[in-house]
Amino acid sequence: MKKPVKNEDYEAVKVEDGFGLLNKKTNTFYKVGTEVMLVWSLCDGNNTIADMVKKITGGKPLPKGVTEEMIKEDVEKIIDLLRENDLVR
Repeated sequence: MKKPVKNEDYEAVKVEDGFGLLNKKTNTFYKVGTEVMLVWSLCDGNNTIADMVKKITGGKPLPKGVTEEMIKEDVEKIIDLLRENDLVR
């Protein structure tokens, strides 16, 4: 899988109760959760999925019952969702 890159037409915006991604050309807006925002912010064309997992976990011990594989699967699902909505390429 190639390294995901943000669609440059979108910018992150802070909204009252969370975050959003706003298309500067079409004014399309997606309200997103913290996890999606974090993954989207790491889509700079330099980070692989493995890099993202390392940055998200910060090398700290994971909570009981959580594995790096679980985090990797979540990151992959989020990237798939972002790609489906043309938020990353």
